[in-house]
Formats: sequence, C-alpha cells, structure tokens
Amino acid sequence: MLRKSLWRRCLLAAVLADSLVASLGRAQPVVLINGFWRSGTTWLQESLAESLSAKTVFEPLSPEGPHRRRVLRAAGIDNLILQHALIHGAAAPNDSLWTYLDDAITGKTGDFATLICRNSLNESWRRLIIAKEVRLHFNLRAAHDRYGLPIVHIRRHPAAVVSSLLNIHWGRMFDTVRLAQLLPDRAAELQTFDQDVISRISAYWAVTERFVDQTIAGAPWAKIISYEEAVATPDKTITHLCNFIGQPQRKFPNFGTASSSSVHKSASDFRPKPARWRDTLSNAEIERIRSTVSQLYPEFAFDSAS
Repeated sequence: MLRKSLWRRCLLAAVLADSLVASLGRAQPVVLINGFWRSGTTWLQESLAESLSAKTVFEPLSPEGPHRRRVLRAAGIDNLILQHALIHGAAAPNDSLWTYLDDAITGKTGDFATLICRNSLNESWRRLIIAKEVRLHFNLRAAHDRYGLPIVHIRRHPAAVVSSLLNIHWGRMFDTVRLAQLLPDRAAELQTFDQDVISRISAYWAVTERFVDQTIAGAPWAKIISYEEAVATPDKTITHLCNFIGQPQRKFPNFGTASSSSVHKSASDFRPKPARWRDTLSNAEIERIRSTVSQLYPEFAFDSAS
C-alpha cells in the first residue's frame, strides 16, 4: 500500500511539474513523431529525447488518458476497443481534438498515459518536448500548420507490423472493430478487405500510410523515414534527425536499452532482421498482406522494402 501511495505521489508531482513548466511558457515542443502501431515510434521518441536531454509526451490521443477518453465519449465513441484503434479523421480547426492537443503536447494537460516513457521525476522539469502519436496520420499537415512543428513519420514494412501486432496480441484490437468504423468514408470500397484480422490491419496500414505519402512527402518540414533503415544505422539516423529538428545533439543514446513498449533486450535486437516476419507468417498470410497493400497502396514496393 505504501509503495502504491508513493507511486501516485510521484505521478502527481510529475504532472504538476509538467503543468507548471507549460503554464510559465517555458515548455517547447520541438518535433512531432507519428507512425502506425509497432513501427518504432516509441524507440525513436526515447532515442531523440535522450539525445536532446528532452522529455517525452507519449500518445496524448490514447484513450488510456481520462481526459482524452472523455472527449471521445462526448463524440459518441463509447466502444473502448474502437477508441484504441481509431486514427482520427481530418479534423476541422474547431474540432475538440485540437482543443485537447493544444495543452497536451506542451504537458499542460497530462496523466500517466502521457508520462509513460519518463525515467525520472526530474525529466518533467525539462523544457524541450518530443511528442509522439500513432493516431494523427490524417492530420499531420494541419498539426504542422497549427503548431509549427517539424514532423517525423516512421514507416515499417507492413508484414513486420502485422507480425508484431499478432505476436504481442495487439492484433486482437482488430478482431471486432471493422474498417467501416475506422474509415467510414471508404466503407464500401474496403468491404472486401474486412474479412479477417490480417487483411483488416493491412488495409488500415495501407490507407493511412498512403495518405501520409500524399500529404507530407517532400514537404520541407516533414521527414518520412524507414524503420528498417533507422535501426540499421541508429547513430546516423538520430544525428540526421537532430539536425533536421534544428536542435544541438547533446549525446548518443544507449540503443541497447529497451523502449517502454518494446520487446527488445539488447543492442543487437535493434538491428533489422528483415526475414523475421517471413518466419512468423505463413506464405498465405504474406501473400494476403502483399495483395491488400498492392491494391490500396500500389506505390509501395512490398519486396524491395523488406
């Protein structure tokens, strides 16, 4: 009981420290990281935060946070599984998403969900902020226009994403949620892909990733990076991104440290293993992913990106 009470006090202190720094106008978000689930967003966020001596704001749109959950319920989205799986559609300037994010990305509104990647209470007093989200694919350009932040989108091979989701059982999130709920504007077109979990995840990945390509690729304020390439040369990747963000790199992070949502155990685990998903997925499953992606995101080179 004492340990639990101490944990709650530390959490409250961290939230209050964040809020105070933000209220004094000292909080400075320097980048927004986006990417599909299991694409290395947490690894990238933690690596950049360590490199810049910054603090993290972790997935403020996650329904794990009570503030965001209330916003979703007010919008009529009561199903908890749908709340977790939903990538917010294009938001109007007066959408409640922005009202919430305005405070969340500076730490002014915080909770355990947004603090999950912090290593100590002292981090909450830092000024620089590395924010990351996995639910902003349709709003990256709008987010840049609103906050003036550079955007880094990390992309992982869709078969690796599917394999990872299934391996850690997050794939169950797509057992009952349908594409018509996730992408209502394209419900009729996507109906044929809504027959099983693998096809559903693949279609969701393809539609959202293609939209990212079409809206931010080539923008001077945006970078789309490959997960496989990033973890192959992590030092080079982080240095390049620090330069892109325009912040001096203070140190090289410890790439052997497991990220908060990772199963990595050692530095070698951060090196890409392109064939891993070929070992965990059957040929039929791989072909199903390839077929779905090729139809919905024909520009993606499935084989060459593996």
